[in-house]
Amino acid sequence: MSLGGGGPSAYERDEMQKHFDEGMLLIAAAGNGGNTALSYPASYDSVISVAAVDSTGDHVSFSQRNSQVEVAAPGKYHSNHPSVHICCIHALAHNISHLYIIHDISGRSVRSTVSSGGYANYDGTSMATPHVSGVAAIVWSQKPGATNSEVREALKQTATGGGNRINNSLGYGIVKAKQAVDYILGYTPSPTPAPTPCEGMTVQVDIRTDDYPQETAWEIMNDCDGTAAETSPTYTSQGTPYTVEYCLPEAEYTFTVTDTYGDGKFLLFNITLHLFHRNIANIYS
Repeated sequence: MSLGGGGPSAYERDEMQKHFDEGMLLIAAAGNGGNTALSYPASYDSVISVAAVDSTGDHVSFSQRNSQVEVAAPGKYHSNHPSVHICCIHALAHNISHLYIIHDISGRSVRSTVSSGGYANYDGTSMATPHVSGVAAIVWSQKPGATNSEVREALKQTATGGGNRINNSLGYGIVKAKQAVDYILGYTPSPTPAPTPCEGMTVQVDIRTDDYPQETAWEIMNDCDGTAAETSPTYTSQGTPYTVEYCLPEAEYTFTVTDTYGDGKFLLFNITLHLFHRNIANIYS
């Protein structure tokens, strides 16, 4: 719904709730006043209130900011955004790969249909709302037996807020088509393959920097061939823990800590060595 007004109506509220209770998913523009006022019907609890972001993903100044804003979608083209996007919603085997924004070639506004036929260029939460409606339709089409509440929850849980409300400007964040489809279908990503076991010596170095982290460096030297097996990165953050782990071939190694300032004071470190996954030694400074 690309319409709205400043005052609520008990009759309108009840009718909206009735339609929602009957299974309809209601989506409306949050409003273009650029303030925190509630606009209706978007601000009824039974309606998804949609805010607008620009093509960089930032909230736009004209979009309403209030506690009823639920999700966000593209409603303005950012003048500094260099690329021109073409609308492309690709569905294959119940998997949505991309959702892009339609933009005017001149980069001024969102390309929109008009009642007289053809297209025109506009900004507004009325441009953002059809994006959310389209994503909701895609999600529902992949699971026709889902309820309107389930589709609504899928939009919220998979928006850019990760299921958490970000603020009153974006609500739960920008809607994500593929993620929402995966959510409604109960899709679980394939587990990450287990790392290849280390067949030599695993060396783990745990570092917590002091007030002068840049003064300290370390090196693991291969005593068999005289080469440096591993060297420390440059530490810049004070009081910060770091952990690195390496798989080294079986050999004899020397661990050296260097204090460039020369006062003999250096950061706290712990070295743990494992040979064929058996703990060999712990060395503390």
